[in-house]
Amino acid sequence: MVAGSDFAASDELGRCLVRGLSRIATVADGAKNHDYVAARSISWTDLVGIIDQRSGRVPASEAFHYFLNHIESAPCRYYRLGAADGTSSVLGYAYTANNHREFAFLQRLLDAHEIPISVVNVCAAPKRKVIGVSGGVQEVVVAAVRALFEGREDLAPGLLQAVCKFATSVQGAIVTLSKAKSRKFVVANDHSPAPVAYAAVARAFGSSVIYVQHAEVSNIFPPLDFDLSILRSRNSAEVYKSIGAPRGRVVVAARSSGWINPDDINETRTCLINAVKVACVIYPSSVVELSELKALVAALNANDSVVSIQLKLHPRSELEGSSVSSLSLDVLETAPDFPHIAVCGNSSIVAELFERGNLVFQFDSLDRIAKDYYGFIRAGLSDELVLGDAGVRFWAQSHPLSQSEMSRAAAFVPRVREPENVGAWHDVSSALSDCFAVADL
Repeated sequence: MVAGSDFAASDELGRCLVRGLSRIATVADGAKNHDYVAARSISWTDLVGIIDQRSGRVPASEAFHYFLNHIESAPCRYYRLGAADGTSSVLGYAYTANNHREFAFLQRLLDAHEIPISVVNVCAAPKRKVIGVSGGVQEVVVAAVRALFEGREDLAPGLLQAVCKFATSVQGAIVTLSKAKSRKFVVANDHSPAPVAYAAVARAFGSSVIYVQHAEVSNIFPPLDFDLSILRSRNSAEVYKSIGAPRGRVVVAARSSGWINPDDINETRTCLINAVKVACVIYPSSVVELSELKALVAALNANDSVVSIQLKLHPRSELEGSSVSSLSLDVLETAPDFPHIAVCGNSSIVAELFERGNLVFQFDSLDRIAKDYYGFIRAGLSDELVLGDAGVRFWAQSHPLSQSEMSRAAAFVPRVREPENVGAWHDVSSALSDCFAVADL
């Protein structure tokens, strides 16, 4: 481990930060609607004076000047670790509910394989803050950001905000991890500023980095750059492989235990297809077009065959209390266990709902994310729903899946007992044993 000011100016830290910034920029540049999805984290009022009103983008020179001013006075959050950070623990950064869920899954996975290691989330430790990025850290961060901006005429406001968040997170990560004993670090997000910053600093400190995928992936994501990647599905593995050769070992592990028989899925689907009366649950993505959601609710309310409508919000939903109240719907904390008609936005929850036998429909107007963003409709896990059909028994047009259709869907759902899924699961045990050998922590 490199300590103190020597570490702040180290070449290894610089290399890790450049790689991290590249990951963030890959998604920000590749997603046409990046700022739409990230709108809540963008300080629009701070950027009004530098956003070009014609293009909606920030000139690179103005962006760099804004960045330099920001890191001088911005608060940098760090965490004060305690005795839990020992040789029998692996540290990680998980700030959101979805990331918390993945850390809990990793702990269950380790316990199931009798690996005596605790997953410790640094975000659960007491928070502290310092103001501004310190001199030694600032030097290497500024060099990495200059390299990112080089050759750009302008950039999206969301990317500028992400770069600023990355810089302050680097400062926080260095303080947080400077005395850490564990030589493993876990993240559940591969492109957002804070987890990428923590992963970069941990790697520069000499730690191995493990990635536990929290949601489905698309081809605008960066390649896998981790010592071990624990993915959600074989489809995710194929998408990442198409993006670029992964670093380290890649395995697929189902987030819930127990195999699912394809016949059981089809049996539940058949009952719903034939049902005259059904329960319906709406699952918007994190961003929601409220007017479209209200139109959908109104159409389903007018459907005599729909006996109940409930709402399950995304863990990071942008909907506020008053907006939710205006819908007059029961709001669920978790997806219900009973079979139902699920109407979703572009959300990873589609795969989870499908494996329970629910009939899943995507109402793409619920958000402005690209249509069938994750490919669930193409793979047969869900069908498309248009507003004009919401007043009739639209689910009656669905069908039980054939063997070939089920095999295609199983690429997204690792619990379905298919030969490829069984083979993928067999790789998990050895990967965990190799990566989390206690002697190496």
